[in-house]
Amino acid sequence: AVPLETGGWGAIAYGFRSALDGLSTDCAANRSCARDVGDFADRFIAAFQAYDDDPLIIEDLDPGSVLEGRLVMDGDLAAGAVFQALYINSLFADFPSLLKALEDRDETALRAYVEVLGRPIDHSAGNGMELVANCSGAVSVSEAQYAAMRAAEPELSKWTDTLEWDEVCEAVYRIQPDPAVQRLVTDVPILGAAGTIDPITPPNYSQSIMSDLANGQYVEFPYTGHGALFSNSPGCGQDIWLAFVKDPMAPVDTACISSMDAPDFLTRLIETKGPYRFARNLQSGNFPHGVIALAVGLLMTLFMFPLGWAARKIQGTAPVSFDGARPLAWLGALVSLAGLGWAIRQILGTATNHAMALPIGVIPSTGWAFWICLIGFGVTGYALYRGFKSPSFGRVQIGTTLALIITCLASFGLLAFILSLGLGPF
Repeated sequence: AVPLETGGWGAIAYGFRSALDGLSTDCAANRSCARDVGDFADRFIAAFQAYDDDPLIIEDLDPGSVLEGRLVMDGDLAAGAVFQALYINSLFADFPSLLKALEDRDETALRAYVEVLGRPIDHSAGNGMELVANCSGAVSVSEAQYAAMRAAEPELSKWTDTLEWDEVCEAVYRIQPDPAVQRLVTDVPILGAAGTIDPITPPNYSQSIMSDLANGQYVEFPYTGHGALFSNSPGCGQDIWLAFVKDPMAPVDTACISSMDAPDFLTRLIETKGPYRFARNLQSGNFPHGVIALAVGLLMTLFMFPLGWAARKIQGTAPVSFDGARPLAWLGALVSLAGLGWAIRQILGTATNHAMALPIGVIPSTGWAFWICLIGFGVTGYALYRGFKSPSFGRVQIGTTLALIITCLASFGLLAFILSLGLGPF
C-alpha cells in the first residue's frame, strides 16, 4: 500500500490493505498457510465482490446481535466483518477459516460470526456516538486528499469509504472539524507504538508523526492488531510501556519483540458441523443425556469389576471363570471413555484456541477419538465373545453376564456418538 500523508476516516481503505498485507506476510512465512491460502488480500477482495454481486440473506438472527433479526450480507458487511476481526490478535490464526466461510457462503459459520461481530457489521446499527465523539476532533480532509487516498487503494475503498463521514457531521449534527486540531509538535517524551496488522491506525500513522516529536520513541509490534501496547497484555507491550513510564527519557528495551510468537495459522480441519452443534448445546445447558448415560455405564464397569475382584479376595471366594472376559471388558471401557474424553477435550480446545474455526470443523487430531473408541468397542466386543464362550455365561452368573453385555453396548454407543459428530474417516 502507498503511504498517505493524512489518516482519518478517508484513509480506512489504506489501513485495511496495510493490515491484510501484514497478515499475508506472516502467512507467507508459515509453510501450511503459504501452501493453502496464499495472499489474503486478493482472496478477501474477490469474496467481497462476490457478495456484492449476489448478497447472502440470513434470517432469524438474535436481535441482540442484529437489530432487525435479518441480515443482508453484501460486500460492505463482509468487508466490515473482516475489518473488525483484524482488531483481535487471537483471531489471526483463524483467518483461513474466516476466508473459507466467506468463499463457501457457509451460513452456519457466518451466523456464528455475526453473533460475535453483529452490531459493527449490521446495516441497521448506528454510528451516532462515534460521530459525536469524532466530528470535532478529527483533522479535516479535503476533497483532493479523499481522491488521492481512494486512488491509492481503489479496490478496498469501494467497501470502506462509501460515505464521507465529515459530510454527515455537517449535515446531521452541524459539527465541523475544530481548526485547533493540528499535528502535534513537542519535546515532551512520547512513546509511539503500532501493530503491523492494525487496520484502523496502521504503522504509517505512527511513523508519520515521529518527526515532530523531539523526544519521541517508536516501537512496532509484529503479529499485532489494534492497541499494540496492550493487545498481548500482560506481555511485551506492557513491559515496554511500564519501562517508559518509569523513565521516559531512557531508550526503551525492545528485545522482547523478537520472542513474540507468529500466528499459528490453522489451515487444515476435519470439516463437520457436529462438534459446533455439540458445543452450542453444552453452552446453552442442553446436555447429551444419552451420552452421559453411556459414560456412566462404562464408569460402573471400571468401578464394579475391580470391586468384585477385591470382595472375592477378601472373602476368599474362588472366582468364577469367564475366560478373562472381565479384565478385557474393564480395559475396553477405559479405552472407550478415553476416546470420548479426547473428543471433548479437542472440541473444547478448538473452541478456546480457534473460535472462528469451530463452526466449520475441528483440528485434525480430534479424529483420533474415532480410532480410540473403535479399539475400545473392539476390546469390549471381544470380551463379550470370550464371556459367551464360557460355561458361566447366562443365568449361572447373571450379574457378570449383564455387565459384559451393557459394557459392550455402551462402548458401541460412544462409537456411534463419535460418528454422529462427523469424526469418522468416512
